[in-house]
Amino acid sequence: MKKHILLLYFAGMMFCAVSSSAQKFYLNVGGGYNLPNAATIIGTNITDTRTSGTGTTEILDTKNVKGSFGAGIGFGISVGYSFNEHVSAELGGSYLMVKNYKYNNILSSKVTSASDTSQTDQDKSTSISGSMIRIIPGIKITGGNVDSKVRPYAKAGLVVGIGSSLISNYLETYS
Repeated sequence: MKKHILLLYFAGMMFCAVSSSAQKFYLNVGGGYNLPNAATIIGTNITDTRTSGTGTTEILDTKNVKGSFGAGIGFGISVGYSFNEHVSAELGGSYLMVKNYKYNNILSSKVTSASDTSQTDQDKSTSISGSMIRIIPGIKITGGNVDSKVRPYAKAGLVVGIGSSLISNYLETYS
């Protein structure tokens, strides 16, 4: 239930931003979901089945797990100063929680001899996720009249990642 409420909250934040201003200073708060931009191979799902002894069976199945470490839930805040009604400078910060990716390597081996049969199963599971803190300085150019209900704007600046982390969890099971 808590997961659904959190999902609804972020879905609502994706389509809105809160803004507050006092004379020449202003504050923006917003959030949303970052779509992946360039997918890359993060890992490979491997299923390897081998049988020897009475019959020989070898099955090897591989499938790449693709994704982007730029995809995930993000939220941010920015502070700006308006030099006049059309030009502003902003300094923003944001936090990105990267989507979690999982992949498995499964090995099943069965050896049959005249006196014994042995079975070995091995499962290696890996999950990778990450996060990033970004600083975003920029210039904002606003068009239209101050009294207009709609004022188009354009922002230009840099996105500087300063605190990135990548977490990889690895679990190996034998039976």
